[in-house]
Amino acid sequence: MDSLLRMRLSTFQPGLTMGAVVENYGWSGIEPTCSAAYLIEPVVAELRRVGAKRVVDLGCGNGSLSHIVQKRGFEVLGCDADEKGIKLAGRTDSGAKFAKVGLYDPPESLGSLGFDAAISTEVVEHLFEPRALPRFAASVLKPGGLLVVSTPYH
Repeated sequence: MDSLLRMRLSTFQPGLTMGAVVENYGWSGIEPTCSAAYLIEPVVAELRRVGAKRVVDLGCGNGSLSHIVQKRGFEVLGCDADEKGIKLAGRTDSGAKFAKVGLYDPPESLGSLGFDAAISTEVVEHLFEPRALPRFAASVLKPGGLLVVSTPYH
């Protein structure tokens, strides 16, 4: 096993902020990922189906999907543990807001709770503790809120 991976696994503890483990996911621009092209329509359809207005994008990366969803008429707050991604996301003026908050951080760190829906696309497979995603979402959603999750199939 790679020594860096061994170190990361041996030092990881639930509750540890992701920034302590991964500081940069390698975002270099604000272009949408290839998955945004096939995910946006089903995501927006689900949001509209439940009448969502306030949406949190968990693991928003560079914010590209958050911006698209905001432009489709939703109020979006994107959050990610990657500081560079959040800085890139903030460069586009779609009206979406962004916060450097990871899924291992306290949900109150968002500064806002009671969202109608949470979206998390192509994120869960990157987590050391995948249960952190639904746990965080449940804490920031209003009762009966919707969680939309996607993960790649290879």
